[in-house]
Amino acid sequence: MVKEEQANQNRKKEGGRRALHFRKDGVSLKPSDLRESPKYIFSLAKPPVGWGVLIVGAVVFVVLIYMLNVFLTLTLAALSGFFYYLLKKENRSRRLTQKGVSYHLAGNDEQALQLLQKALEIYPKSYRASYLMGFILSEKERYEEAIPYFERYLESNYEFFTVYLLGKCYYMTGELDKAVELLKQIPPTSSSYLEGLLLFGDCYRRQKSLERAIEALNRGVKFAESSGHKLLPKLRLSLAEALQNCGDYRAALEQYHILHQEDEDNLAIKERIAELKRAL
Repeated sequence: MVKEEQANQNRKKEGGRRALHFRKDGVSLKPSDLRESPKYIFSLAKPPVGWGVLIVGAVVFVVLIYMLNVFLTLTLAALSGFFYYLLKKENRSRRLTQKGVSYHLAGNDEQALQLLQKALEIYPKSYRASYLMGFILSEKERYEEAIPYFERYLESNYEFFTVYLLGKCYYMTGELDKAVELLKQIPPTSSSYLEGLLLFGDCYRRQKSLERAIEALNRGVKFAESSGHKLLPKLRLSLAEALQNCGDYRAALEQYHILHQEDEDNLAIKERIAELKRAL
């Protein structure tokens, strides 16, 4: 009797742990507490695509990362080799340029030009070799040959002294418009300002633009007077000549008198003063 009652209680407990779940095809019993079915829990954790697909995807991903790493390594190696090649060429060009400078300082300009030309053939972007080529050629009055080297230099290093030298080359070859456009760019703060104004005035005088020449040379004279520049006598002489050519003899005579006071032994100045006095 006692055993039957205990069995009934056990059946009641077991029935309380189960719940009815309705499906289309009938009623099923599943554990009410999912923790009692680990197999069922594991089935819920399965991915919808399957473990095989995930493994294949992971392998493909690792292979791609490896291939990308190899590609980057090879690319960096190629770039390093290329830059090393350029650096080697630049260093060789620099050594030839230094030798060219030594030959120039020793007075052997032809040998210097040969070395500088070779340096540019090895490394065409050597701005220092370009400048030295232009400078030596302009000193030897080979102005047409010097122009492209100064232009190449100014493409990477815009310096007003080089602008002045290029303007002078254009002036000496008769390309006055190009010379004027370049010389206009030199500011008063540049050490080449007065050289540029002197050449600027000469360009206008050759172009018969005497008023512009006088205006530029007047600026140069005033600037040189305030700074005590050594170019003051040349600027004053050029101004006096421009005034004389323009027909302003009194103003020209005034400038010649100042020049005579500074250099009383200058016979050319004395002759011009006498000539202007006769004209007046």
